[in-house]
Amino acid sequence: MKTSNKFTLSRIILAPVIFLIYYIPVWVRAAAGSPLSVASVCVAIPLLAFAEFTDYLDGHFARKHNEVSDFGKMFDPFADVFLHLSMFTCFVFAGYMPVVFYVFIFYREFGQNFLRMVAAKQGRRLRICQKGRKTQNCNVCGSLFFCTYSGISCKNRSFLFTQPEYAAFEIHRLGVLRRLCSSCIHFIH
Repeated sequence: MKTSNKFTLSRIILAPVIFLIYYIPVWVRAAAGSPLSVASVCVAIPLLAFAEFTDYLDGHFARKHNEVSDFGKMFDPFADVFLHLSMFTCFVFAGYMPVVFYVFIFYREFGQNFLRMVAAKQGRRLRICQKGRKTQNCNVCGSLFFCTYSGISCKNRSFLFTQPEYAAFEIHRLGVLRRLCSSCIHFIH
């Protein structure tokens, strides 16, 4: 297996691991702010940051070592979707993301992957634009903040945010809205 695809595979492996680590305190009904909640987030955040960093590494190594392949072009976006939907699922269950946002993202991601497959069959590919990278960065920043805050927050999770929560929610919402707009652009073109 190529080095770049190993980085991509690590994202797919880490996604359920991060999900499980994030949810252990919920399953054992540990209070928010308890040592278990804080510990789970202290483990989940570096794993999430590393998983997101592997997205950079797989592309870097693929280009540097001339490992770009049709498989990698499909595998990388699949791993991204797998990781992001895992994290968004955590945020829906934790009360940080409205279900309607999640459903729209879910539809958009699978629609995007469908378009990628159709384009690949026709010998074309969907190019990633700078707006897509900014969207992903918004989602990653929001995800890291929500992970951090959910582990250290001592209050019940709800949509009544404090200012730091509201700022993270707005960053995350901006990423969601950018995803929805970009999907409209892809479906139109």
